Order: sequence, then C-alpha cells, then structure tokens
Amino acid sequence: MSMRAQPDQAVRPEQAELSGPGDEDQHGSGPGATDRRSFVRNLALGGAAVAAGAVAATTAMAPAGAQTSTTVAGPPTIPAGDVTLVNFMLSLELAASQLYADMISSGKLTSAALGNARTFESHHSDHASALATLNADAAVYVTNAKLLSEVSGQISAAANQNALMQIAFTLESNLAATHQWMMGTVQNWQSATTEASLEPVEAQHCVVWGEALGLDTSQWMPAFQSSTGHYDPATYAAS
Repeated sequence: MSMRAQPDQAVRPEQAELSGPGDEDQHGSGPGATDRRSFVRNLALGGAAVAAGAVAATTAMAPAGAQTSTTVAGPPTIPAGDVTLVNFMLSLELAASQLYADMISSGKLTSAALGNARTFESHHSDHASALATLNADAAVYVTNAKLLSEVSGQISAAANQNALMQIAFTLESNLAATHQWMMGTVQNWQSATTEASLEPVEAQHCVVWGEALGLDTSQWMPAFQSSTGHYDPATYAAS
C-alpha cells in the first residue's frame, strides 16, 4: 500500500487517503510484528476511537507538563498490572505532548512543519485522555520525567528545523514501538484495544516526519511494526 503524507499540510486521521494497489493485509506472527501499512489504512478508525475515549476524560485533563494526579469517576475495569502499564504509557503521552510544545516554542519550526507539530501535540494530549479514561480513578497525570529531560535537551541543542523533525521522527518511532510492545504485554482486551487505537496515529506521525525529512521509505513505512526501540518501563518509569 502507498500512503504518503503531503508535507505541506498537517495530517489528521480523517484526512488520510487509504487506498492503493496491493492493499491486502499482512499479518505478523506475534505481538512484536504488526503491519504498519494496515495501521495507516485504519487510521481513521483509530482516530475515531481516540476521540471517543478522550471525551470522557476531557474535564479531568491536566496540562501536559503538569506533575499532578487527576482522577476520572469510577474504578478501572482492567487488572492492576494493566493499570500500572497504562499509567506508564500515559506518562509518555503527556511527555510527548509537552515535547511538541517545546518544539513549537523553540521558533525553529515554520510553515507545514509547525502546523504538523501543533496537530501532533493535540493528538498526544488526546491519547493521554484516552488512556486516563481506561484507568478511570486510578489514572495518574505525571509527565515522564526521564523522557522529558532526555528529549528536551535534544530540542534545545537542535540547530534547525530538520534537526527538530529528526527528533520528532525518532520520538514517534519509539512511541509506536512502545504501543506495539504494550499490546503484547497487557492482559486485558480493553487495554489492548485502546493501545491498538493509538498506535496507528503515531505510526502516521512517523510517515509525515519521515517523508518530510526525505528518509528512505523503509524507515517510515516498514512492512511490519515492531516493538524494537520501545520505551522500557524499567528505564522510563512513570514517577
């Protein structure tokens, strides 16, 4: 399948063109391999799921960079182990939203790249809301301090727009890999379904940045989405 994001406009799930020759699905043999082409084709569905999940948590959403805890009414219906993992993923999404805000305020992005960064910042905020909805009153709004510190330094040191886009591409690639890893690690179907709705959006972010950078297609449209490069909760603990 060919899905090319045009670098002159921000890409939203509902705007993706999802057609082309050879669109038949490809399936991996395990949780570490899922077809990114299928993710991109199903981006509209994933985006709709994110939007639906975000509505319930909107009133409880804290600012992306806030080191605070916020609750959503009702207990979680997923296992305690999944709650911990979902809060880990929530911390990464909050960090990603804040990191995009840092890129935007750096003044190094212009035109289409700036528009895409603003859109993707909003997407990550929505993802955090969807994860908080899943965890209900066990949701903890704590930005992942390690990821924030690690990438903030890179943003400050970035010489120009291309350097920032490369940082964003790497961030999105690792986040997509982390959602893939989460799908193979969580125990509950609700947890896995939420992760499956978020991953295609982040894979699409990779497509946008990869093409804008002129990277080889194999780098941003691999045959299968892998969990290689995922953020490990033992290293990037939510705290």
